[in-house]
Amino acid sequence: MGDTPPQGTGAVPGDAMSLTAAERLIVQALVLSDATPFDGADIATTLAGIVTAIADIGDLQTDINEGKERRWKETYIYETEYEQITNAGEETVTPPTGISPTFPAGSTLRRATLVASLKANNNTAALHKIGVTLQYQIAGGGWNDLIDLTAAPTLMLPEVEGTGDAITIVEDMIGLFTSGQLVEVQFLVDSTNAAAVNYMTTFVLSLEFDLV
Repeated sequence: MGDTPPQGTGAVPGDAMSLTAAERLIVQALVLSDATPFDGADIATTLAGIVTAIADIGDLQTDINEGKERRWKETYIYETEYEQITNAGEETVTPPTGISPTFPAGSTLRRATLVASLKANNNTAALHKIGVTLQYQIAGGGWNDLIDLTAAPTLMLPEVEGTGDAITIVEDMIGLFTSGQLVEVQFLVDSTNAAAVNYMTTFVLSLEFDLV
């Protein structure tokens, strides 16, 4: 009697007893969520559907990964420039040498972002209120304002020698230039005081492409 297996425990194809531990957990989760109202005879069919769905998810992830691989980024850093200005009114801070970004073959430019920073240090004990304008020039075609911040003083230097102030501007340049064109950038400063101010400029142009 002890060698006779209990009745009703034999594994039948398509029955839960023929499933792996992982498959039984999946089926249990489906039953508990009432997502698949099936009897034992439907388990194999249901699992086949799950396997197909998992394969579809894998294909989708592959497509996502390929999409990521088709995204390309380039970063161009302009030379840092230093200049002392001793005039009141609007003056140009010497611009850095321009750059000519070349787009990868077959690509589409999706983003073009300019990060521009201007730092001012008071060279004398004089009060300065300084307006700022960020400009760009494409292929030598003339300077244009990217953003004009002269309506209110952007930088403030108190009457203490060596004091400083700074501003960083992030601006979109998409659609303003094409592959191979010379892209130049500069700051204009408009101070209320002619006493000496030392300026430092830094520019970074970041491009993002979709590759075919």
